[in-house]
Amino acid sequence: MQSTDSKSILWHYTMHSSLVDILRLGEIRLPPPPAKGEKPVIWFSKNPIWEPTASKQITAVDGSSSRELTMEQTAILGNGLGRIGVDSQTAPHDWRGFKALSGAATKVTTSLYNDAHKKGAKPKDWYVSFSSVPKSAWVSVETWDGFNPLGWVTYDFQGGS
Repeated sequence: MQSTDSKSILWHYTMHSSLVDILRLGEIRLPPPPAKGEKPVIWFSKNPIWEPTASKQITAVDGSSSRELTMEQTAILGNGLGRIGVDSQTAPHDWRGFKALSGAATKVTTSLYNDAHKKGAKPKDWYVSFSSVPKSAWVSVETWDGFNPLGWVTYDFQGGS
């Protein structure tokens, strides 16, 4: 495992069910492009506890309403939470860099920004990678089930390699 200053770690937050797939693949893969002309990115956050925008949203079966889940509720939905830490150079583009390089329309970035503030998130904490992030770039993998009084628990992602 690489060593790093914990202050420079950026976290990719996800549900445990998705973490299992990432571990199996050995990389955080880029998603499909979100819109024509927009580059896909992998999101990271400096927030050391939880990135509020990583919380899931649920919609009523009839589509009449939706609500944002808390960190704890997202953990229940995802059979726990996971996060992968990387050094800051792995995701070197901050919010301004994302806006300048992603090809996202101003309407999209304004909506992301406003939505973030409603959820208690801080775009100044956000960083992105425009490339997939292989296991070799990870400095930490941690899980959280909502019950452990220690909070996030280190996961041995190097086991067997």
